[in-house]
Formats: sequence, structure tokens, C-alpha cells
Amino acid sequence: MGYTVLDAHSGPAALSIVREHDGPIDLLITDWVMPRMGGRELSQTLGSLYPGLKTIYISGHAEDALPRQGVDQPHKILQKPFSLAALARKVSEEMASPQTV
Repeated sequence: MGYTVLDAHSGPAALSIVREHDGPIDLLITDWVMPRMGGRELSQTLGSLYPGLKTIYISGHAEDALPRQGVDQPHKILQKPFSLAALARKVSEEMASPQTV
């Protein structure tokens, strides 16, 4: 889709990669549940470095369980399993959405 992707295997690894990256970061795609640092914590931490950072959460949890886990914007969730086309559509939607702070 023409995007530059920074790939990390964990939240702490993502923070390390981002700190070494010279350039903007417009979108974070992260799993909601990860060991050591969940996606919400990663998004909040990166949001302090990149105000207005957009985030898409990936989750294998049932949609009705997500509000109990603190997901307040279910439209930002991409349910597993998903196709490449579904990922591309979600990325396009999020990138076109108004920037939130």
C-alpha cells in the first residue's frame, strides 16, 4: 500500500525501534493483548511522543468482551482472523479519519 512499516515483536521492542526512527509515525497497529506491555499502554506511551498518533488494535477476543477490557472505541478494533483486504481497508479508514488528540 506504499507505507513504510516498522516491525516489532513486542511493546518494549517497538519503543526501542521508534526511539531510533528518524521521521514521523502516523499509525500504530498493535495487538490489544501482549505480554509485558499491552497495546493500550503502547499506544498511550507512543502517543506522548507523537501527539495525535492514530491506533488500530488487533484482537482475537469476542467483540462483546472488549468494552469490559477498556476498549472505548470499538471501531478501532480489527478482529482476528482478518484478510489482507480487511487490514488495508481498516488502515485506509483510519488514515482518512480526523486526527484525534
